Amino acid sequence: MNKSVSPQSTGLSRRLTNLCIATILLLLTNQLMAQNYPPSCVITMPYNNAYFQSGTDVLIKVYATDFGKTAHNGTVHSVEFYNGEQLLGKADQHKDYTYTFIWSKVSAGNYTIKAKATNSAGVSFTSAGVVIAVGANKVIPAGLSAGKGKYLANIYQNKDEPGYEKYWNGVTAENACKWGTIEPVRGEYNWEVADKAYHYAVSRNLVFRYHAGVWASQYPQWLLTLSKEEARAEIIKYLKTIAARFPLADQIDLLNEQLFKHQKDNQKFRELLGGPGTTETDFGWQIWLFEEGRKIFKNTKLVLNDYGLEGDFKAIKAQLELFKALRDRGLVDGFGTQAHAFNVDKPAADTIKASLDMMATAGLPIYVTELDMNGGIRGRQANDSLQLISFKKVVPVFWEHPAVAGITLWGYIAGTTWMSGTGILSKEGTPNPSLVWLQQYMKAMPVSGYPLGEIVNGKPR
Repeated sequence: MNKSVSPQSTGLSRRLTNLCIATILLLLTNQLMAQNYPPSCVITMPYNNAYFQSGTDVLIKVYATDFGKTAHNGTVHSVEFYNGEQLLGKADQHKDYTYTFIWSKVSAGNYTIKAKATNSAGVSFTSAGVVIAVGANKVIPAGLSAGKGKYLANIYQNKDEPGYEKYWNGVTAENACKWGTIEPVRGEYNWEVADKAYHYAVSRNLVFRYHAGVWASQYPQWLLTLSKEEARAEIIKYLKTIAARFPLADQIDLLNEQLFKHQKDNQKFRELLGGPGTTETDFGWQIWLFEEGRKIFKNTKLVLNDYGLEGDFKAIKAQLELFKALRDRGLVDGFGTQAHAFNVDKPAADTIKASLDMMATAGLPIYVTELDMNGGIRGRQANDSLQLISFKKVVPVFWEHPAVAGITLWGYIAGTTWMSGTGILSKEGTPNPSLVWLQQYMKAMPVSGYPLGEIVNGKPR
């Protein structure tokens, strides 16, 4: 007896077959994409705008890993070092994920250094460029960390401050580079103080960090009146303007304080750039932002920056999920942690180190972007002795952590800082006990080459 097959069952069978095929194709596509997730590759030394005397050596340090992604974490097989397209050398050994190369006796000129890391799956990733100058003049060391292997920077507050280059070799404009300051009225720009901070850094061969790109605070209010497409177009326009105006910026905090409700307007930005109903874990708009940033900033590192991380492992874990999405696509160069007083004054040194260890699982260098301390006296009069206790506890943990590539302090002249008690130099130019101790601590650190220290025949001097 023959059994007929109903059209309904035939259609269902066909749909199930198509669904299985689609599922298999999706799994294969995801697996192929995962196998192509790149390693990280970030030049941490020298930085953009560095200067060397001709005939001396340039020490190049690259932080490269193959973990921190959503899948197929492996190892870095090798790192190649380039002057433009010219291969300078190669390294296959690292110390704490830092690969080094000495470019010997460099002649005068302007150069763009790059590095390419290749992982154990044969996938490569090329770093953002670093532009350096080599000339006839001698190097003039600047800052307490000159020749110590990392930069130690501070904020620039609208004018040249006394003794700045004695203490610091990096610059971040405290407020002048925030979008709300730059373009409060659509199409009308005020770059005066931002330019001043940038040219102060560039003319002295100091690190310059651009703070910040996209941030749901101190932004132009007209942005929220736009459609998603219009807002995205304005952001691209703004970022292109930054890249053209500040070509020697070493880093940009491309996205700032996007975690949770760290800014009251964070959800407004999620829905503006991602669409209605976008949640904290919908990463499409952040991926779009960093994709555009990668296209625009060829020689500037892209940093994801936030506060409230030290001692809050839930917050670090949430940040790491976004880092994974960005790392899969080769879109981010640094883990920015602000490290403000309300996060670092109270926790024990071991807790801060454990926090840094967890941040380092992103597979990227850590940039301490806004470090300040007042000894836990928020809202009260400055207490130098309590601040000194915090400095002695906190600074060594950050400075000596192998993943930390540089530190920017967020407090210099007493009485002018955003949080009471975080200044370390009087208006008359007298260092307080914390700055005196910091000078002693940095002097005791071993010499390890640039920034602002020469390497001659492979040995620092």
